[in-house]
Amino acid sequence: MEKSCVEPLVAWVCSLPQCETPAFDAVTHKEPHMGGGSPRLGMNMLLTFMATSQAIPFGNTTSSLNSWAHSVKNDRMAGSSVDHPAPEIGEDMGREIHDGAVAVLHELSKQYGPRQVLDRVSFRIQQGEVFGLLGPNGAGKTTLLECLTGLRKPTSGSIEVLGYDPASRVSELRRMVAVQPQEATLFPQLTVRETVELWASFYQEHDEVDEVLDRVGLADEAYQRVKALSGGQSRRLLLAVTVVGRPRVLVLDEPAAGLDPQAKEHLWGVIRRQREVGGTVLLTTHDMNEAAELCDRVAVLVGGRVAACDTPARLVSALAATSTVTFTTSADVDTSKIGSFPGVISLDIASNSEGRLSVQVQTSAGDQTLRHIAADEQLAATDLDISRGGLDAVFRSLAADESPRQESVRRQKEAN
Repeated sequence: MEKSCVEPLVAWVCSLPQCETPAFDAVTHKEPHMGGGSPRLGMNMLLTFMATSQAIPFGNTTSSLNSWAHSVKNDRMAGSSVDHPAPEIGEDMGREIHDGAVAVLHELSKQYGPRQVLDRVSFRIQQGEVFGLLGPNGAGKTTLLECLTGLRKPTSGSIEVLGYDPASRVSELRRMVAVQPQEATLFPQLTVRETVELWASFYQEHDEVDEVLDRVGLADEAYQRVKALSGGQSRRLLLAVTVVGRPRVLVLDEPAAGLDPQAKEHLWGVIRRQREVGGTVLLTTHDMNEAAELCDRVAVLVGGRVAACDTPARLVSALAATSTVTFTTSADVDTSKIGSFPGVISLDIASNSEGRLSVQVQTSAGDQTLRHIAADEQLAATDLDISRGGLDAVFRSLAADESPRQESVRRQKEAN
C-alpha cells in the first residue's frame, strides 16, 4: 500500500485527543481495572498507539510512525507542503539477550489499592519456545500481559523483554513485539486483503500478504469486506495483521476462543511456524488440550501467583500422576483382591442397572493395574477402560490447593 493511502489515516488519528493517563483507561473510558477480565484492546487502542507514545504495542506499529504522523499534522496546521516520508520499520532488532531469555520476570507484583493482583511472579521465557499462561478467570493473566507489553507498570519487582524495560522503552519493543487481543474492531469498509496490506505497509520487511492470508485460512475471503466477516473469520484477520510484520515475540490472548476446528488448525499452524523460524510465542488459554499440544512450557497462575511452571509432561507426571481404571464385573465376584494390585489407591464400587458391579480404581501405576485386572480370570472384567490425568487435572488440583490460602489471606486482611 502506498504512503498516500496511509497518510490520511494517520493524520486523522492525530486529530484524536491526546491522553495523559494510561492509554487503556483513556480509550475505554474505564477506571483502572481490578483484575479478573479487564476490557480487551480494541481498534481505538491501536489508533491511540499510532498517535501517541503511551499505548500498548499492537501489530508491531513503531514509534517512528508517531513522529511522522505528528509532523504531517503540524505542517498541515502551519500550511506547509513539506512531504514527510513514511518511516521504515523493523530495523532495530533489540539488545542482545542473555542466556536465550526473551523475557525475564523477577518478583513481579501489581496492586490496585488494597487488592494484590500479581504476587511476586517470577519466570523466564526462552527464545524460540511457545510459553503458555494458564489460570482461572481473575488469576491475573491479563494484568501480566499488560505489564509484559508496557501498558501497566508493576508495583514492585522487575521485568525485561528483549533486553528492555517494557514500561520505559515501549517504542523499542513496538518494532519486535506483536499482540493479538481477544477482540478488536478493524475498519469495516476495507476488504480483508486491504486490511492486511495496510498493516504490512507499516513495516520495512514483512511477509507476502497473500501468503499470510493463506496461512490463516482467509485466502477465499481476500476481497470480502471486514464488516461481512463472521466472528471466527474476524479473529483470523486479527491474527493475520499481527503476524504480517514478522515479530520476534508474538503475544496471543486466548487466540482459539470461538474458533471452529478448521480455524483452530490454521491458528496452531501459525504458532508452530513462529517457533520454527526462531520466534517466541506467549499465549494465554483455557484449553488444556491446546496447551499440551503447542506449549514447550506452561505457567499456571492462581490467585496472582505462579503455582507451577514446567513442561506439560512434567507437570502431569508430578501433579496428575494418577490414572483411573474402570470396568464391570459380576455381582458375586470378590473385589477385595483388587486392593492388592500394584499402585491401587482407592476403589469405588456400585451396582449398575443390569445387576452387575461398576468398578472404578484410582491408581498410581495405571498400566500395571490394568494388566492385573485384565489377566484375572475370576474378575472376568468387561468394558475395561483407563483414563489418565492431564493438564486439566493439574489445573484443577492447583486451583483447589490455592483456595484455602486465598481465604486465609482474605481473613487476615479483614482482621487487620
